[in-house]
Amino acid sequence: MAPMGQLWGLLGVAVPLLMEVGLGGAPSHSLSYLFTVVSEPGPGLPQFMVSGHFDGQLFASYDSERRSGVPRTEWMEEMVELDPGYWDWLNRNARNSEQIFKWQIGTVMRHYNHSGGLHTMQWVFSCTLSEDGRKGGSNKFSYDGKEALSFDKETLRWTASDAVAEGYKEKWEAEAGRTQRSKVYLEDKCISMLHKHLEVRKGVPRKRVAPVVKVTHKAGIGGLETLVCHIHGFYPKDIDATWRKDEEVREQETLRGNITPNSDGTYNTWISIEVDEKDRDKYQCHVEHDSLPEGAGSDLHFPVVECGAPILPWIIVGSALVLILIVTLIVIILKKRGSQNAPATNAEMQEMNPPQRRRRICISVAE
Repeated sequence: MAPMGQLWGLLGVAVPLLMEVGLGGAPSHSLSYLFTVVSEPGPGLPQFMVSGHFDGQLFASYDSERRSGVPRTEWMEEMVELDPGYWDWLNRNARNSEQIFKWQIGTVMRHYNHSGGLHTMQWVFSCTLSEDGRKGGSNKFSYDGKEALSFDKETLRWTASDAVAEGYKEKWEAEAGRTQRSKVYLEDKCISMLHKHLEVRKGVPRKRVAPVVKVTHKAGIGGLETLVCHIHGFYPKDIDATWRKDEEVREQETLRGNITPNSDGTYNTWISIEVDEKDRDKYQCHVEHDSLPEGAGSDLHFPVVECGAPILPWIIVGSALVLILIVTLIVIILKKRGSQNAPATNAEMQEMNPPQRRRRICISVAE
């Protein structure tokens, strides 16, 4: 896959980690668009890019080299049948934004006293709709990996992170109707588009995919150790995972990672707990998911066991990672790579593997 393909593959995995706007409680769906401009484009690195994500999955992209939207999932064909004007809408808005962002990056650089070098500016807007009807929304701008401006649709106010952003905040809040338009766009236009995606996705058969679970433990101090239950590759998104000691749920001691998407439409998450190393064998990672056959039990138990040769522990990507920092790092890496190619597969266009149920696994110790 060429560097451009690598970029969209990376964005399809990394960007949604922090783009989604959680509502808590009832399950929800999300729609997000990310706009990125760089000051120094190069081979495989367009100056301007747009990516669309539904429930964290990359479904469409646009860049200043192609200047036309590209479907990134098979079900976009159904979307175009439902909304024949979708690509015209995306291309029109992306091309207009392209001109504005290319001009704006120079202006912002001057405000920050940057005369050259590689710099990035991003805008992300997202909306969510929960199954109980609640709506959420996010509208943010960032520069060089740092969030600069964030809009609160309830108070109609912008939050600025520095003096340059403060200037934009004052200007935007002084413009009559601008903040109200932002609120309407998040709660009406974005939600309307989200409903179209929901309608399309309901008509697309999806295979239920059972989670692949691995449990690792790492020694701490004072006779304590951390157990981590990695839950990977499951669909649908809703899942219940708990740490149990002698069958008793230990919720208060449990740390939880976000549920994050893979580029193939499946999801990952993790839970961890700190325990006395002497009690390790008393703990189990308990997982419940719709992919498990009815009648044979609706959950899986994964004890912490040792077997075989050691394996490396999975890397936990915490929610403290900043979305725009991820994008900036991707841009810088691709900038350095230039036009080099690397073998890869387009995971977004591949069919998901058939469900596989795993009741118990052997986990090695990786200190």
